[in-house]
Amino acid sequence: LMVLVMDEYGVRIGNKQYRDNNDTYGLTTLRRKHMNLEGNELIFEFKGKSKQTRKVEIDDPDLIRFIKKSAELPGYEIFRYQDASGNFHAVDSDEVNEYIGTHMGEDYSSKDFRTWAASRLAIEFYPDALAQYESAQRKKFSNIVIKMVASELGNTPSVCKNYYVHPAIFNEIDSQTLPHPNPYKEPKSDYKLSASEQLALEVIENKYNGK
Repeated sequence: LMVLVMDEYGVRIGNKQYRDNNDTYGLTTLRRKHMNLEGNELIFEFKGKSKQTRKVEIDDPDLIRFIKKSAELPGYEIFRYQDASGNFHAVDSDEVNEYIGTHMGEDYSSKDFRTWAASRLAIEFYPDALAQYESAQRKKFSNIVIKMVASELGNTPSVCKNYYVHPAIFNEIDSQTLPHPNPYKEPKSDYKLSASEQLALEVIENKYNGK
């Protein structure tokens, strides 16, 4: 469940140390006070790393149902589980990363989901950023895209550019040579990917295949 939320919304994993020392939160430390239901949406609103306010709007009814069910378990945190002895625990960041490592390989962690989300979002925001650029060309085009992605993920633009958007995708954006995602193209992967995710995968693969 938590991996699905990270995959869809790029929420930082968080940990108890940041919560206790900085009063900032991530997925594993979110509490019920950070969750609201508005119409058909479930909204997380919280102070993330570097005191950036993050608002995450979830509209998938299945995700909402499972998140609500988890939040009903005894305790403060939203994401909890009951062990074999009947005790309830919050899921911590080490457990999430262990799960990711087991199912994806030891080279992967929760941070890779934010990197992937940033790269996907850069492609999704590309057309809107291009329209902004054409109406005010005094701004550097790639900066417009990066600021849009950073705002969505709760990063500063410099951190987003240097650590999250994949360099191969950034280079295509910076040179304005990124092709438009094709929702009708036959996917190369066996996994269900959106058109923007398919394009992100192709750009990255082409870089490392020397194309």
